[in-house]
Amino acid sequence: MAAMFGFLNKLERKIDHAGGVTLEKASKVWSWYTGKDKCDQARNLYDNICKDFESARQHYEAHVKIREHDINNNLTAINAMKKEIIHTLFPRFVRAANRFATWEVVINKLLDRFHYQLQGSDKIAPRAELFIIDFDRYPWKSYAKAWLTHGFWSRKEAKETLEKVLEQQIVVENEIAKMKADKVRLDQIHSAIQQVRYYFETLIKSYHVLLDELEYSVNMLSSICHMINPAFHGKTLDCYFLPDRHLQCLMATEKMTRILHEIAECHYISEDCNLVRDDLEKIRICVSETKNITRQWAA
Repeated sequence: MAAMFGFLNKLERKIDHAGGVTLEKASKVWSWYTGKDKCDQARNLYDNICKDFESARQHYEAHVKIREHDINNNLTAINAMKKEIIHTLFPRFVRAANRFATWEVVINKLLDRFHYQLQGSDKIAPRAELFIIDFDRYPWKSYAKAWLTHGFWSRKEAKETLEKVLEQQIVVENEIAKMKADKVRLDQIHSAIQQVRYYFETLIKSYHVLLDELEYSVNMLSSICHMINPAFHGKTLDCYFLPDRHLQCLMATEKMTRILHEIAECHYISEDCNLVRDDLEKIRICVSETKNITRQWAA
C-alpha cells in the first residue's frame, strides 16, 4: 500500500513539472487508469435506476390500491342490485305473472371481490451483485487491485460492472413498462365494471316501471273479473283480456326478466382478474335489445 502512495506522489510531482497539465486532467487520467471513471458512471446510472424504479413502483402500488378499491365498490353495488333482483324484483314478477301462467325464476350468483396481485418484480438487483469492483464502498481494495495489476484488472472489472448496470437498466425499463401496461389494464377493468354497474342501474330502473304497470294491469283485470263473477277470486287470468298496452307490458316485462336473469348470471371478471369478454359482450347485446322497451316505458 505504501508503494501505491509512492506512485501517487511521483504522479503528483510530474504534474507539478508539467506546465500544461492541470490537476483536473491528471485526475481524469488517474480515473481512467484505475477504471474509477467507469465505476463512477455505473454508480450514477445505478442510483438513477433505483430512483426511477422506486418512483414507478410507488405510483404503481398506489394506482393498484385505488383501482382495486374502485372496482370492489362497483362490484359491491352490482351485487346489491343482483340481490334486489333476486329477492325483490323477480318475486314481484312471479307473483304478477303467475296469474296468467306458472313462472319460476331462480338465480343465486353474485360477483366475487376483486383481489389483485401486483405484477412484476418488487425490487432490483442489489448493488453488491452488480459491482464487481467498487471504489466508493471498498476503496483500499479497489485501488490496491489497480496498483498491483497496473490498472489492467481494475479497468476490466469496472467495464464489466458498467455492462452489468446497463443490463440492469434494460431489466428495470422492462419492469416499469410492465407496470405502466398493468395500470392501463386495471383502468380498462375499472371502466368496464363501471359500465356494467350503469347497465344494471338503467335496466333495474326500467324494470321497476314495468313491474308497477304489470301489477296495476293484473289488479285491474282481476277486479273486473271479480265484478263480473264474484266466485272468480284468485283464479288464473286470461292475458288476452288485457288492453293492448297492458298486454305489451306483460310481454315486455317477461322479456326484461329473461334479460336480467341472463346478465345476472354473468361474472364479468375471471378468477385471475381478467375481463370476461363474452359476458361483457352479452350484457352489451342485452342492453341493446331493451332500448325500445326502456324508451316506451321510461318514467
